[in-house]
Amino acid sequence: MKTEPVGKIYKNVVCNPILGKMYEQNYRQLGVTDYEYSGDLTASTDFGNFSQEVPGLHPRYCVGGGKVATHSPPFAGVANTLESHAKTLLVATTLGMTCVDVLKGGEKLLSEIKEEFDKQMAALK
Repeated sequence: MKTEPVGKIYKNVVCNPILGKMYEQNYRQLGVTDYEYSGDLTASTDFGNFSQEVPGLHPRYCVGGGKVATHSPPFAGVANTLESHAKTLLVATTLGMTCVDVLKGGEKLLSEIKEEFDKQMAALK
């Protein structure tokens, strides 16, 4: 018996390590010292599909002390605080800084990012 998938199929997220290290450096510039890019995001999402087509980055961060599961009713309460909003703004700023670095890095940096991406995709096959 042959089975067919029901609904959308989401792929695992693949984070580009060059972008990850750039993000980490920018985060440190903003004063965050307890973050280290690990690249080990185990999730299948729509972003996973995107990240297997072009180089991407999906940084993780904690709000509320990491004491509640994301995508849960208790998390909604933890996320709706000034502290969580400030942390989210810091992460968004860091992502913006990383985008600017990529744009300023020119063709050499883009080639390095794409080369690493190609290696990552080859390893998935």
